[in-house]
Amino acid sequence: SGIQTIKDSFQLLFTEEMIFVIVKETNKRARAVISDWNEQNPGKKCIWKDTCGEEIWAFIGLLVLGGVQRSRNEHIDELWSNDHGRPIFRATMSKNRMRDLLRFC
Repeated sequence: SGIQTIKDSFQLLFTEEMIFVIVKETNKRARAVISDWNEQNPGKKCIWKDTCGEEIWAFIGLLVLGGVQRSRNEHIDELWSNDHGRPIFRATMSKNRMRDLLRFC
């Protein structure tokens, strides 16, 4: 079947075209929300750093990993906790970035 990596397995469910659409729409939504925020709060400007395909793959991976590890009832703060969290979450992306992607995706 040509599957060599874990990513190859994921690509049976999520195609590169799907990831492209997720990236495009996530960035579009984030820019609109951030622009509205900045207009309403001129003294507290926010900046959105565009996401990319690799980051969305990592995002999806963390969502799946959270499900595999049955972290459904855990708060995001617990998953990123230095004391009780899982190092893979902290090593992959910041908690705030994960929150932003969850918000705009």
